[in-house]
Amino acid sequence: MTVKTRDAEAPLRMSGRYAYFCNGKRTDIIESFTILIENGHWIVTSSRTSKNFAFSACVKAQVSLEDFLLPKVEVRWTAHKEKYCIDTEMNSKSLIFTLNGITDSLPLKGPTIYFPLLRIFMGPILRFLEKHQNTTTLIIPNIKVPAGHKDFLKPEKTKRKATLIERTTYMPKAQTPIISDLHSYAENRAIPCRKFEYEGDQYEKGTYVTIDDNDILLHYAWQQDAKTQWDIHIEDYTLSLAAEAEAD
Repeated sequence: MTVKTRDAEAPLRMSGRYAYFCNGKRTDIIESFTILIENGHWIVTSSRTSKNFAFSACVKAQVSLEDFLLPKVEVRWTAHKEKYCIDTEMNSKSLIFTLNGITDSLPLKGPTIYFPLLRIFMGPILRFLEKHQNTTTLIIPNIKVPAGHKDFLKPEKTKRKATLIERTTYMPKAQTPIISDLHSYAENRAIPCRKFEYEGDQYEKGTYVTIDDNDILLHYAWQQDAKTQWDIHIEDYTLSLAAEAEAD
């Protein structure tokens, strides 16, 4: 592995994907992400697909690295060949959203953050929740109702909490190499990280989320019910200079 120095002003590019395991068995759910880091923001494109679950989702968003908020987000969702979309813009007073062509707004009060469902956004979400603790409102697109319902993807408020459990290290699964040109991450080598307990709604005590020092989700463990355990692991995680990534 080659460790390179960089110009502090040069934009960085991070990419990778998440593999979903249910009760220890790999599913066909694949979630990829690409992040351009420039001028104090993440510019994110992420997608999740599954033939067995008959859906796909794509999210494009800006993330402020100063306050971890997501001022602009586009969500595109396909279920059983039907397409749905929601675009949001957020300020201190309201979340303005356009759901399938109809614009509305949701008033905000107190610390609030929008979470567009895909795992790459868990890092900023955890950092925001950790900072504000019990006073935090999370807004998420509604996927509890079936696709096609009038409220599908409509923003709804919920309460979530994140508690830092420990600073530790994460050992990638043997089949999930993590590679970086700018950090000393090598295949199958432990990565410095922070482990959080994540609570709220369906997430009871015992749901753990691990992120690295770049605020990238490395591992997520959730006991959905007595018979269903989900584990999500990062794969093919790379970090490079944006210009070099484009040249490749």
